[in-house]
Amino acid sequence: MLAPGAFVRVTQDALADEPLVEGMVGKIVPDIYRRTDPGQQAMVLVAGARKPCLAPTDALEEISESDWKDEAASSRQLWRSRKDLWRERHGERPPRRPSGGEAEQAVEEAAEAQVPRSEGGRHVEVADILRRAEAVDASELAAIASPALVSILTEWSVGALDVLADALPRFRTMTYAKARKVRNEHIERWLWDGLRLYLAVRSYHATLPPVTAEPVRERVRALFERIDEGEPAERLAAFSVDVPAVKDALSLMATHWLDEALSSFGKGLLPADPAYAELSQYILQLHIVGFQAGYCADQANHGIPSN
Repeated sequence: MLAPGAFVRVTQDALADEPLVEGMVGKIVPDIYRRTDPGQQAMVLVAGARKPCLAPTDALEEISESDWKDEAASSRQLWRSRKDLWRERHGERPPRRPSGGEAEQAVEEAAEAQVPRSEGGRHVEVADILRRAEAVDASELAAIASPALVSILTEWSVGALDVLADALPRFRTMTYAKARKVRNEHIERWLWDGLRLYLAVRSYHATLPPVTAEPVRERVRALFERIDEGEPAERLAAFSVDVPAVKDALSLMATHWLDEALSSFGKGLLPADPAYAELSQYILQLHIVGFQAGYCADQANHGIPSN
């Protein structure tokens, strides 16, 4: 068994999460999600890769740190061309993990046993998600809003104000007090509505413990910063029960808030204006940020399962 921290070289081509080709070097890292079969597999951060991948231990040999340093540059080249090399050597395309529509279909199939399918062909009705989001009690928001989560959402709202100030013409003549009011009445609401949506989706998981106030700082930030990569994103998709329905709910929420913005600080913007499209996308993005941040805070504080 190879211990975390050991430096290794790939001794033979092997298919796992990614095609690994002979000559790559890397470092064994802890398997925090327990994806490996101890003694048979290991998690390896290959030189050139952004995240670790699963590898069979019989295709790895332990090397020294100096050997790893000497071979790291060539390993990065191998990593960049790993799929082409595999096809050249084996004459076949390596299997890929589901993405896009395939991933959404896989999520729906995994959730089928948990939530009955509706007449419209979904597991969850969009209108029901939105009703649950509107019904989220203030105490639930207060409980999940740990100091870490509030800090993250505040940082995003401040940054969003700067972005919009550069994009929207009306901000050029707006006073500081008015801009602060926009942040309080609009931008912060975009983020918190995303958090409300998360709690609405959470309500479909009847076996989860209630949300309680358990402030965790660094773990929330660490989870949030890597939500778009690999398994954390897959776990969030599985937790969402019905990914298309959640996406539709986010879109409807963004449309509502766009109308609110156009009657307030965005008055005068037309659909043909570049700033109109930018504002629409930014509202949607901040809803997603609130949703993701809620998931990460919940995972850190309550140890929620992956599905």
